[in-house]
Amino acid sequence: MAIWNGNPQTVGILDLAAKWKRDCLLGDGSIIGNENLWTLENLTSLQSAFFNNPQKGPRTFIEKLSDQVDAKGDLVQRLCSEVLLILYLFPAESSIGPAKKAEKIDLIFQKTGVSRSVVNALSIEVLKGIGSSGTAFNTKMPNEFGYLIDISVELKRMSKAEIEDKLSDPWKFGAWLDLQNGSGVRAFRHICMYLLFPAYFERIASIRHKREILAAFSDKISDPDILKDKSQLGVDKAVFEIRKKLEVQFGTNEIDFYKGEIENLWRNTKQPIESAKPLAKERDTNRRFWLEKTKVKGRQDRENGEHALGNSLWSPHKSSDGKDIYKSMREVKEGDLVFHLIDNAGVSGISVATSKVIKDLKGLDGTEWEGQKCIEVKLEEYITLDPFLDKQWFFNASPYDKLLSNCLGKYKNLFFTKDLEFRQGAYLTELPPEIVSIFAQTYLEHSGKSLPHLKGFSPRIKGFKDVREYSSSQLASELFLEEEEIDRILTILAAKRNIIIQGPPGVGKSFAAKRLAYAHIGRKNDEFIEFVQFHQSYSYEDFVEGYKPYENGFKLKEGKFVAFCRMALENPDETFVFIIDEINRGNLSKILGELMLLIESDKRDSKWALKLASGDVPFYVPENVYIIGLMNTADRSLSVVDYALRRRFSFLDFNSKIQSLKFKEHLENYGVSSAKIDFIISKMSALNNEIIGDRINLGRGFEIGHSYFCDGPFDTETEDEWWTRIASTEILPLLREYWFDNEGKIDLWDAELLG
Repeated sequence: MAIWNGNPQTVGILDLAAKWKRDCLLGDGSIIGNENLWTLENLTSLQSAFFNNPQKGPRTFIEKLSDQVDAKGDLVQRLCSEVLLILYLFPAESSIGPAKKAEKIDLIFQKTGVSRSVVNALSIEVLKGIGSSGTAFNTKMPNEFGYLIDISVELKRMSKAEIEDKLSDPWKFGAWLDLQNGSGVRAFRHICMYLLFPAYFERIASIRHKREILAAFSDKISDPDILKDKSQLGVDKAVFEIRKKLEVQFGTNEIDFYKGEIENLWRNTKQPIESAKPLAKERDTNRRFWLEKTKVKGRQDRENGEHALGNSLWSPHKSSDGKDIYKSMREVKEGDLVFHLIDNAGVSGISVATSKVIKDLKGLDGTEWEGQKCIEVKLEEYITLDPFLDKQWFFNASPYDKLLSNCLGKYKNLFFTKDLEFRQGAYLTELPPEIVSIFAQTYLEHSGKSLPHLKGFSPRIKGFKDVREYSSSQLASELFLEEEEIDRILTILAAKRNIIIQGPPGVGKSFAAKRLAYAHIGRKNDEFIEFVQFHQSYSYEDFVEGYKPYENGFKLKEGKFVAFCRMALENPDETFVFIIDEINRGNLSKILGELMLLIESDKRDSKWALKLASGDVPFYVPENVYIIGLMNTADRSLSVVDYALRRRFSFLDFNSKIQSLKFKEHLENYGVSSAKIDFIISKMSALNNEIIGDRINLGRGFEIGHSYFCDGPFDTETEDEWWTRIASTEILPLLREYWFDNEGKIDLWDAELLG
């Protein structure tokens, strides 16, 4: 059973979840009181208050929610507090502590005039949480809250008998839940299934983790039909089967995928654990990879016998015109892997070379090379891929098509052309490890299994390298921002979907943006992040779509943002962040075009799809795409962002952190003396005060940022030489730009900084 996880609070949490299921979903009652709270009438009233009364401004989600339900009466307000309680049951205290949870719940609960705290009605243990909900759960709490209300309303609209039928069967309920809007992207979908059916579902809020577990333990699945279902519920069923097999294997039902040996088995393997099929012996790490492109259908020699597919490679010495097109055969070594691409359809299996080339083969009877001098390479351990690796998975699917196209400029004699079609006449070609990585990743994505014979093979390709979990606390250790500031930014990004970080140069906007994106995604993975920089020549064609020169004419090409959005549409379970540096340096109306409408947070739906300027298929910005813009407030040459764009973004100010304790600690880590640190802080603070005070010419948007000093002294510099270099080559030239018409002030600060 999935109930055990070693945490003492588990029993209390699951008891409360069972009460929610019994008294509130099957009934109309309350979790902590005697009122009828979870009625369809109350839920629809709460739904209306939340969705039809949006609150703007920089306040927290809970503060806004409090205002939204202010006029809805005691029952709806208490219902609202219980919805929050259900949301906060799962997240572990490492993500949000019990006291913080109680504070948020009580802010709503006590609106009804009840002086006692929710915690007083419960055991504090149940607010300690039970598992990792992921950073995105906290930052997208409004979305999770709305999702829980929506599914509750839809459930209550059914008859009593229908509700009982759904809640009595975990797989029926899961199938129903996955049909509801938002189930493909909401973490609470997984949390809900665990809370309601803990004997069948794991305390895992991430579909990505579930798929990694399935990939690692796919050998535990004996029924191939289970592996064919790639839906979320299909993955859940497979993980349930894995759990049952592990309980037998380890002789205990105390199995948890986030503890001990079990966790190590799926987290620490570069490639998931292989299936029970035979594996190649450990091979030379210098082995090479080859692709045999051959026809099998209708060829008796390839279908049966010692020269059948997977038993050998064989070919003439040379082509009929005398060209040495089969020279790759002579380069194959024992231990090399051969991928077999058959009938121009896809890769059907992989085998291992057991010999160098043998040169005395005679062409087989019934073939066009019958009786000719031929060569062959013996193969063994042929493993058929089930399913086979379909060419559509890498030729016609993003991002693999783009990754393959990138390989064309790096390697010669590949098996495909620039149009992503098979190259004619290429019988045996070498596969660079980068393309093997593409094959491995796309196969894992579609089949849930790893390719055979690749144990120990580590992909070396952008987007498929190892990634680490990344939280706001980790981000706080890399920035001069406090964790509360970071949480506020991430909360705003989750709610608004579009933010602009504005500030003077040197305050770490670009550095912070990528790390904020990591924290919003929940892990360090550049595959889900795109970074562009606007400039005066940047165009609609670059960003959205346009006709570009191609061979002897022009071809319609999608721009970076549209391509990014389409990749996000193909991966609805993931979060994508698009970063635009110097966003106000471009002509925004010209660059964005129709996107001025489509990027709005409430237009992220197919019903708002528009045909782009080309008149091609309708396009919309999916809800899992977030935009972070960066804006320099100290460049006089940049245009002011118009009000239409401002309405679509939340603006966040980044200021100099020279006076922060983190800045001081950062310089201490570089070995800068306390005296020099105090000197820098004193001088730069005084300078910034004067800049901020010059409201006619400058102001806060022009202060000097901390980033000028973040790299610390060179190895060959003393701290005095370092300060002199920064002051004379970076700070003073900037001041000459600021006060270009006031030589006296420049001289004064020259003497102040370097005198």
